[in-house]
Amino acid sequence: MTGKLIGWVLVLIASVLNGSGSLLLKQSRLKATDDGLMGLLLNPWFIGGLACYGINVIFFAKALEKLPESVAYPVLAGASLALITM
Repeated sequence: MTGKLIGWVLVLIASVLNGSGSLLLKQSRLKATDDGLMGLLLNPWFIGGLACYGINVIFFAKALEKLPESVAYPVLAGASLALITM
């Protein structure tokens, strides 16, 4: 695979993780109990959302080694919103 193609694959993976993280955080609020901050931090949906965001950052950082940020970030944001909408 060429460097740019690898970069685009990494952006796509990061987009899926970003959208998944958002959906998991929303789910954590729908399933929320009124347990305050500790209830939020121990909520498995919330933990999953944080994990998706953390892994997303790793993939996006690797993508930036191959692609300019001015191109990669708008694609990441747009693709994430499109996935959330679907």
